[in-house]
Amino acid sequence: MRKRDIIEYVLTAIFMLFLICAAKTAFGQSKINDVVAGINPEKAAVILERMEKEEREIDLLAHLIYAENGGDSYTEYMKAMEYTGSVVLNRVKSEKYPDTLEGVIYQRGQYACTWDGGMDKEPSEDAYEVASKLIRSGSKLPEDVLYAAEFKQGTVYDHVAGTYYCYKE
Repeated sequence: MRKRDIIEYVLTAIFMLFLICAAKTAFGQSKINDVVAGINPEKAAVILERMEKEEREIDLLAHLIYAENGGDSYTEYMKAMEYTGSVVLNRVKSEKYPDTLEGVIYQRGQYACTWDGGMDKEPSEDAYEVASKLIRSGSKLPEDVLYAAEFKQGTVYDHVAGTYYCYKE
């Protein structure tokens, strides 16, 4: 877990304690007990599991995005990171590829960074930001844009920072 995430969790916990204290003052202890008693442990566990899965996916996608995109100009770099992550998400939804983020990223022969050490590099904050937005809101490309390479692999959707983003054929 990154330092920024830990700080965010701590601040959230402090804010929640503040709200509980304010509610206790305004409504009394019995009302607070009613709210706490109404928390469903099974539902809380499912929510926590989803949050943990989302964080793992953000981390994995950030590593791939960072490894696949070099130090291009800032505007093109950000767009290329967004497109790279979007191609991965589109592949997860496609019948042609594995149906998990990990499956797509580590599919044999797809991303050189998975075997050349690129995935071991610590992603930039920009890569984490892009990955987080994509995981939470989805691909920014049409869903049939499935290819990204330094050469054309179908009908070109866009060409950014030396990479062609192409539709399937």
